[in-house]
Amino acid sequence: MLKPIGVRGAICFVFMLATQWAPASAEDVAVEIDAKRSSVYLRIKKSIDQVRSIDTHDHLRPFHEIAERVETPQGHGMTLYSLWKGSYYPWTNPLSEWPANGNFDTWWQTAKHDFSNARATDFYRYLLPAYRDLYGVDFDTITDEQARDLNRRIFENYQDEKWLVDVVTQRANIELMFIDPYWNRTQFVSNYRFAVPVLNVTMLMSGSHPDRIASKLDSPYEYAKRKNLPTETFAEYLRVVETIFEDAVASDAISASG
Repeated sequence: MLKPIGVRGAICFVFMLATQWAPASAEDVAVEIDAKRSSVYLRIKKSIDQVRSIDTHDHLRPFHEIAERVETPQGHGMTLYSLWKGSYYPWTNPLSEWPANGNFDTWWQTAKHDFSNARATDFYRYLLPAYRDLYGVDFDTITDEQARDLNRRIFENYQDEKWLVDVVTQRANIELMFIDPYWNRTQFVSNYRFAVPVLNVTMLMSGSHPDRIASKLDSPYEYAKRKNLPTETFAEYLRVVETIFEDAVASDAISASG
């Protein structure tokens, strides 16, 4: 939910054009040391940060359905483990499972070593700006005490949907978010005021037979059962597809491929 890296690159490029032919000065020397402290950079960044953004593809579940909540001594909730577990990180890297006693220190004792061989991977590094910008933590150099405090703050923040909404609409300045609900693609519901439901048409293109759809939540055939629509012929299947589009349009959904 952060600004694309291309925007940051554009800022640096514009800054270079604005300064490379300027006479040498004490400020120029300081800029070379830390460009992000210069008045030009800060002015451009402030202007860009004020531009409302559109997130064109996201998978944000309804707040109370956000996955990977775990049991802790403080109750059921989100933890540092939850954020890593719910990200793409475990696709390519190890992550210690949450312990049966629900204690963060028990988990962190082994989990802090999980990242040693992952620090150069995209699935690790893409989360670092969020830890830095939202919590002021450099995860690359995080201490045990900082990790414990970070876990506590994450748990507290996710007690209330307001935290999530503020991060999206205020910190990330996102005006609209197109949400592809991979967990239930035939339901078109806006769970947030900034959300735009998406009709993912991939399932429709591959629906030549019920067995080709791995999940019932994605299946146009399951949708047809709910609507009491037949699917014995190709014409009947096309009628199911048309009905799905009608529901999507009625819900102000947009269409996209997966």
